[in-house]
Amino acid sequence: MSESSERTYPKEYTEAIAALKKQHKQELERLSPELRIGLQAEAGAKAETQVQEQIQSLQNLYKQQKEQNIQLQQRLDEMESLRQLETENQQLRQRIQDLEHAVEQRPSLRDAARTQQWGNTITV
Repeated sequence: MSESSERTYPKEYTEAIAALKKQHKQELERLSPELRIGLQAEAGAKAETQVQEQIQSLQNLYKQQKEQNIQLQQRLDEMESLRQLETENQQLRQRIQDLEHAVEQRPSLRDAARTQQWGNTITV
């Protein structure tokens, strides 16, 4: 004789168990839409929170980029000012060289001025 793996219950128990299973199944079916709605609401709230966090992160990144852009623009303005000063310096150096060269080319004016000074001191 082999033993059966299933237990046998009296008919009242079997009926009660079947009724409980049916009631449980109906309860699950009733709760399933509510659970789905709850899960969807929870997922929606979580997604909304993530979106808000991303928006905040992007706003912070935008502020940082804007600040960096301002600093870079200030640096560019400084560099442009320095470039203009360098150009002006070069022009002034060239002007000084031109004037020095002109003075070297006209020693007679310098000598004439000295002679005139000596002449003024003698007649005085």
